[in-house]
Amino acid sequence: MRRWILLLLLLAALPAQGAAPPILRGEEAEPMLRALQHGGFTLLLRHGDTRGMPCDRTADWRDEAAQRHLSPAGHGQARAVGEALERWRIPLASPVLASPVPRVRDTAFAAFGRDAVQLDE
Repeated sequence: MRRWILLLLLLAALPAQGAAPPILRGEEAEPMLRALQHGGFTLLLRHGDTRGMPCDRTADWRDEAAQRHLSPAGHGQARAVGEALERWRIPLASPVLASPVPRVRDTAFAAFGRDAVQLDE
């Protein structure tokens, strides 16, 4: 349970609109960051922002033209998450697993790079 709380705190600290990630500070941030740097966590991320993009026209994720895509802000959010995890030296398993749903796939690609991501239904 403690690990999930730490993860939720980290994700809550990341910006919602693609701004530069905040710097963790203070006595309470250090133990959380050290724990994350040690590894052993499962990080679950939601896809980036899709506001302003057309709504899904079908539940079939294979029909990419009918799916909602990341907005420019969503691409920025994804890049910010990847940059923050790298800057904070938080280890990631390889490959990073992601859903093939276009907005999820594109979030993972922007955050971690195509070569680091494996799509998994």
